Amino acid sequence: MNKILIYLFTVLFLLLTACSDDNDNNDDSDIEMIMPLNIGNQWSYLNFVKDTLGVQRDTTYSDLNIYKDTVINDIHWYITTDEYPYKVSSLIAHRDDGLWAYGPPPYLIIKYPADIYDTWSSPGGAFEYKLTAKGVILTVPVGTFSCYEYSSHPTQGDDSTLIYYAPGYGLIKSRFWPDDGTRNEHITELTGMILIR
Repeated sequence: MNKILIYLFTVLFLLLTACSDDNDNNDDSDIEMIMPLNIGNQWSYLNFVKDTLGVQRDTTYSDLNIYKDTVINDIHWYITTDEYPYKVSSLIAHRDDGLWAYGPPPYLIIKYPADIYDTWSSPGGAFEYKLTAKGVILTVPVGTFSCYEYSSHPTQGDDSTLIYYAPGYGLIKSRFWPDDGTRNEHITELTGMILIR
C-alpha cells in the first residue's frame, strides 16, 4: 500500500511540474509590450545576405533609435530614426492589440498579445501576417531570447518573411526570402541594445 501511495504522489508531482513548466515557457501575460518604447531606447542590427551555398555577403549595419515622442489623435507615438531594418515607419505606438505604425492611416505591424495562427492584414490587404509560434529560442550576438515568430507575405507574389520579437525586448531577428529566383536569405539580427525602462 505504501508503494502505491508513493507511486501516486510521484506521478502527481511529475504532472504538476510538467504543467507548470509548460505554462512558464509560454506565459507572457506580465509583459505589457512586445517592444519597449521609451525615448533613448536603441537597437543595433547586422544585415546580411546568405546565398544558397550558405556564404554570407552584402553585410551592412542599421540602428533603430527612439529619440522623441508626440501625441496624434490622443495616441502616444514615438518618433524613430529612419534606419529601422524594414523602414516600416518613423512613428510607432503601442495599442491594446500590439505595435502600430503611422501610415497614415495607422496600421497594426505586430499583434501582441496574440495566439498562434492569429492573422491580420496591412492597409489595403497588400500583406498578410500571422503568428506562427511562441517560445522560439534564438541566440544572437546580444544573447538568447524566447521569441514570438511571425510570418508575412504579400497577397501578390511569393516573397516570404519570418520575424522574431521577444516580448519586452523588441525585434530580435528577421529572415526574408525575396521572390527574385535566387532563393537567397536576407537576415537581420540584433547585435546591440540599450533599453531605458
